[in-house]
Parts: sequence; structure tokens; C-alpha cells
Amino acid sequence: MATGFTAWGGIFWFEGQWYAVGGRKGTKTRLLGIGERSVCLAQADDWLNAHETDESAFKTRGWLSQPATDKQLQYLSPAARSDYGLTRYKASALMTFTFNKREIRSLIMAAAPTSREAA
Repeated sequence: MATGFTAWGGIFWFEGQWYAVGGRKGTKTRLLGIGERSVCLAQADDWLNAHETDESAFKTRGWLSQPATDKQLQYLSPAARSDYGLTRYKASALMTFTFNKREIRSLIMAAAPTSREAA
């Protein structure tokens, strides 16, 4: 999972298949692709490159080493809060996943082949 200021992208493994999913503020979460890990990773990366600016990448750079804020910690699970090496960026990615988990799961479940189809 990677996140910017207005968009995010991630790849998720479900029942032997990789799924690329992307979202951004003000739009519905989208299934970007299904396939090999490297292909899905490229699709999620392309999504972020298309919907984030160079300026946001520069601003995010500082978040890579700064500790998570108290406000971020309020939204995270106890297990995540106990990670003393938790950075602002990682906290942001965990929060984004938590907030979008239902939509991510729904998109993947809708696209995943069922065992009945295989029979």
C-alpha cells in the first residue's frame, strides 16, 4: 500500500491472485488490474503517478523518517500504536487501508473467481 496526499494505491493477494486497487479523494475506489504481482505493482504505481504531483512526493519525503503524530495514533489499532518505529508515512498508509478496507474487499470479492465457477 502506498499513499499520497490525494491518492493511494495498493496490491492485495487473495486466493492465489494479485489485485491492484487505487483510490483518490472525491472518486470511487477502482480495481486497476488482476494478475502477476509485478504487473499489479506497476498498475498501482501508474495510478499514483497519474494522480499525485511531484510536489506531494517532495512533501512526503519528510514523512518517511518522522514519527507518527498523536492524532494519527488515535486512528490506529493497539498493535500498530505499539510499533515504536512507526513513521508518519507508514501510519498514513495504515489509516488509508483501514478507511478503505471495505471497498477494497468488495472490489476484490466481485472480481475474484468463485470455487463454483471452477467446478
